[in-house]
Amino acid sequence: MAGRTLARRTLTLEQSTRRKLVTAAVLAVATSLLALFIAGGQKAPTGPTPIEAVSEAQPSSVEPSVQESVEPSSPTAPTNTLEAATAVSVESLVKPAYRPGVNAQSAFQIGSLEDSGTARVTLDAGGGGVVEIRLSDEYEKASDLRAAEAGEDLPEEAHYLLAEAIRYPLPSTEILLPQLSVFELQLNGSPVPLWGEIPAWSSSRDEQGVVTAVATIEAGPKDARVPVLRITRSFYPLDGYHFDVETDIENLSDQTLEVVLNTVAPSQLRVDAARYMDRRTLRAGVLDAGARVVRPSAIDKSRESLAGGEAADFWMPNQGSNIAWLAATNRYFALAMMPAETATRPSLEDQVRRIRVTPIATNNGGEDEQQILVTARTSATRLEAGQNRITSFRIWAGPQDRSQLLEASTVQGLQLDRLVVYSMGGFCTFCTFQWLASLLLSYLGALHGIVGDWAVAIVFLVVTVRLLLHPIVRRSQINMQRFSRRMAKVKPEMDALQKRYAGDAKRLQQEQARLFREKGVNPLHMLGCLPMFLQTPVWIALYAGLYLAVEMRHEPAFFGMFQSMTGDAWGFLADLSDQDHMFATFSEPVQVLLFRLTGINGLPLMMGLIFYLQQKYMTPPATGTQTPEQEQMQKIMRWMLVITFPLFLYGAPSGLTLYIVTSSTIGILESRWIRKKVDTMDLDSDPPPKPAGPRGGGNAGGSGDQSRAYSRAMSRYERRRDTRKKQDGRETKRPPRR
Repeated sequence: MAGRTLARRTLTLEQSTRRKLVTAAVLAVATSLLALFIAGGQKAPTGPTPIEAVSEAQPSSVEPSVQESVEPSSPTAPTNTLEAATAVSVESLVKPAYRPGVNAQSAFQIGSLEDSGTARVTLDAGGGGVVEIRLSDEYEKASDLRAAEAGEDLPEEAHYLLAEAIRYPLPSTEILLPQLSVFELQLNGSPVPLWGEIPAWSSSRDEQGVVTAVATIEAGPKDARVPVLRITRSFYPLDGYHFDVETDIENLSDQTLEVVLNTVAPSQLRVDAARYMDRRTLRAGVLDAGARVVRPSAIDKSRESLAGGEAADFWMPNQGSNIAWLAATNRYFALAMMPAETATRPSLEDQVRRIRVTPIATNNGGEDEQQILVTARTSATRLEAGQNRITSFRIWAGPQDRSQLLEASTVQGLQLDRLVVYSMGGFCTFCTFQWLASLLLSYLGALHGIVGDWAVAIVFLVVTVRLLLHPIVRRSQINMQRFSRRMAKVKPEMDALQKRYAGDAKRLQQEQARLFREKGVNPLHMLGCLPMFLQTPVWIALYAGLYLAVEMRHEPAFFGMFQSMTGDAWGFLADLSDQDHMFATFSEPVQVLLFRLTGINGLPLMMGLIFYLQQKYMTPPATGTQTPEQEQMQKIMRWMLVITFPLFLYGAPSGLTLYIVTSSTIGILESRWIRKKVDTMDLDSDPPPKPAGPRGGGNAGGSGDQSRAYSRAMSRYERRRDTRKKQDGRETKRPPRR
């Protein structure tokens, strides 16, 4: 007796220990997955890396410093040839390159903030590049948009700043490197820097509004320099959100020159202030041998992965392929480089031969930031004496709107709209179906065109999805109730089997399967979570779509009724692309652990309460067949769903949380209605099925196709098992079937 008592105590202790271990393991895995999803992909920052001017034949690294002219070792009479020059200089020019502290307002500008549907591009007064791009119809905050719609005069800082010059660190200071600028050229293999402290460019504007920057390269001794090469860059006025850039290189010498240009390509845009996570990427479309642009996912890298790595090639040429377009994107906008309208094929082969990414560490306002510098290198251009060559490309600086991108890309086959990708990145990339996200957003846009409000359109989208899934939800819940009732009837026999075969788990499983077949119990009816699994792709696609769709940016919910009632004092649902701000709105984002909060939110708390009620109504009754460890794990999983989802989505866009809250609320009402219908149904009216017989006889039937399929599968399993036993000579005597 004492031995049995001790055995029971030991068993109880082991069960308790297993429960604790299972609980700890589940919580650890959940916490790890949550942290991995939020902080995944970020690597430790690296130090500044010099810009690498890479030559196909002879790679070389050029430090961003002033290059002094070197006198020849043996004096010779200067002639108009490169052979007489031992160094290349641009010292004689008078217009300075852009430096820190230069007022951008004194530089040249194309476009205006007064015009609708365009941008204002500020060009470096002496560097032939872009130092700032602001959009006329997009604003930094939702409140700025409402103020503009009310006719208020806003400062230019209220307009959205799309891109600015790149801060490049030097040992003792940092310089501002304009985007799209030619920062270096290689002349017959000799690197010539055109930026930094060396005066290089002279700029002007003509009557048509075209801004032209000119740099003349000279060679020879200091006292007898002669012009060798002239580079002329022309920036044409904007047409909507795009403008053209033309580059003319002219050989001024009497010798043949080989010229390679290194340009600052679209690099890095500003991060969205209301971001839930950083979705800045660098994407490229590639023209393959069949003259088709492949999907941008072929070359699609996040800023974190590029900034956290080493300097490396982003794209290298290969046989039969060329870059069609290159784009730096953030959550809603893009700065893209593509062929100009005059191009005969969708390719940047004249402007881009090699793309290189260099991570740089900067200090912006006292905060360390890891940035990337993207440089594009042209192929070597051979110019005879007096010859020139003109190339051009088009720049898109605006929202990621597919229809507008298609209008801007006039070159046939360019497919610039493919730079719009609805994906959150990380391990969710493979389960985010682009076709589903595009379909849902198209349907949502159609609903918005009817009702006139995005929040109302989201509610109607929820109703549509729930109606489509209702037959599956109804059948699933009826099967769950049928399973629970039949399990309650066979519970005494299950308890007897557990006592009889307490020491033989395999035999217990076989006898339970036999009992299920005889009583018409189908474990597949326990799949009550099937509707949730079916909604998961919809949720993921909506997650990415609502987070990245520019149509949602700064759009209030329910016609802005919460702002209208309070005189714009309450920020609740003022911006569907931002957090809901039910209780408070912060003037600046606050970083709390892994979360970036812009206010104190209420919808995630409501989501947790609704999830708890949904669990209460949709969780099937206990069947009594689970072990204590299984029951403990199910309880933990239910509470994890109630706690983890609201915590994980606390900083998510309010449009997404509105969808989930609405869907869960309708789901609770739907479950209550189905249960009332189930209570009026006779779930036990089916006659007991016949025992499973040999092949050729009648298989045991359950309730519906799932029961019959389950019974046939179990019969096949038993026949294969018996056959293997006979072949191995280990046939055991089995009890007769009832």
